[in-house]
Amino acid sequence: MVFRIRSAALGVILALVGVLGVSPEASAKRVRFIGDSLSMGAFGKTFDAQLRSAGHDVFTYVTGGASPYYWLSIYAPMKCTIGHWEKTPDSERRRRVATVPKIESLLKVHRPEIVVIQNGVNLYSTLRSKRRSKSENVAEVKRLYENMGRTIAASGAECYWICPPDSHPSRYSRNLQTEMTSIMKSVGGRYGQVFESGKVTKYSDPYPKND
Repeated sequence: MVFRIRSAALGVILALVGVLGVSPEASAKRVRFIGDSLSMGAFGKTFDAQLRSAGHDVFTYVTGGASPYYWLSIYAPMKCTIGHWEKTPDSERRRRVATVPKIESLLKVHRPEIVVIQNGVNLYSTLRSKRRSKSENVAEVKRLYENMGRTIAASGAECYWICPPDSHPSRYSRNLQTEMTSIMKSVGGRYGQVFESGKVTKYSDPYPKND
């Protein structure tokens, strides 16, 4: 998906870094950044760089097409052919992966104090699935975020959620976008802070080009 961040793009990212409590004035922390394909480009690279420039140990794992179905160990391992970006304090690589890392193992390996999850777009299909009723779709997405939140909380880490950015309404209706943000706020908010990307982004490219 292509979208343009409004003119204060860097300011927004810096503000988010500040919200996380990981400003340059704060003590260095171990940060786990997990995202989907929206973090493969400018946003993810800039956010990652700002965290590192503040002196923190950052472990970024971004997987195209990913959702809690990929990350939670209660679901079977899934591969990613879209693209996978890993960056730690010691190394960086972009590749395809036969198995997307599970969040439980990632939490055990690096024991982050903060976990940031950029997510949501890949669950729009779950919210509008025809295989279940509308109420069941909502319950399914809530359950996924509940499991993610509980897993992170159990590790002792602070959790921060980044909601999907603005999307073209011909692709995802405004009601659908609002509903996803509402779910993330209500469920994710119980386990940490939620950043509403839709408030600071605007889809401006011709549709359906690159979407």
